[in-house]
Amino acid sequence: MILLLLGNITLLSQEVRDDVFVKAQQWRDSSQWDSAIYYLEKAIENFQQKGLSINSFNARILLNDSRIEALHFEQADSALNQLLIEARTKFPEIDINLAKVLDLQGKVAIELGRYTEAVGKLQESLAIRRNLNLKDDATGLTYYRLGDAWRSQGVVDSAMAAYESALEIRQNLFGDESEKVAAVWSNIAILHRITGNYDQAMRIYEKSDSVIVKVFGPDHKRRGSILNGMAIIHAQSARYPQALEYFNQLLQIDLKTLASDSPTLARTYT
Repeated sequence: MILLLLGNITLLSQEVRDDVFVKAQQWRDSSQWDSAIYYLEKAIENFQQKGLSINSFNARILLNDSRIEALHFEQADSALNQLLIEARTKFPEIDINLAKVLDLQGKVAIELGRYTEAVGKLQESLAIRRNLNLKDDATGLTYYRLGDAWRSQGVVDSAMAAYESALEIRQNLFGDESEKVAAVWSNIAILHRITGNYDQAMRIYEKSDSVIVKVFGPDHKRRGSILNGMAIIHAQSARYPQALEYFNQLLQIDLKTLASDSPTLARTYT
């Protein structure tokens, strides 16, 4: 029996590889979600025909993550409810599988605006991960999503604690010059901004922006939310020329990266 590690999913298989599954993972890596969904559905059929139930289960986790990324929220939501039942009944000895399903349920609940539910799912996942003493990238992402769920409800202290836990894990794994660390900094800056701590927010925004520019270049779309946040701070502080400068930078990036009829571009103009 061979242990395969693909896409952070552990697969127990009697074969070295499943070519359809590998193709699905390649499409996921390139964010081609509809193609990934197609090949994952084929891979699941293959695993089920061979009686490889754990492989099928883990491929269904990836399938529903891909559905969420493809904005098929309701379909993923329904399928994840069934996966949760199976994780608790068919594979109760594999705690990490349950945590992965809970992570995705938290993710889709955030997308559907069910923030209280998301908090519960993500906290249950984190309890499992802490019991397993996991401090990996997936655990950092779970803390990150928990911060998002708390922030969406306006619970600033809990959001800050979750983001700081995500930041610690990501800094230990990747160092400060990582876009994953920059993403957490950006969300921490948002919390400081909405609570009126503008100086601290600006310092953190600037750190985040520096990393994004270094990793992706000055015209990357990931700078958008950072520049927008800094512009808002200057505007709310009556520093209108500085705010206009940041909005203009944001507009130039949007013009290069968005379609001419994009709603986001229209909002930047206004």
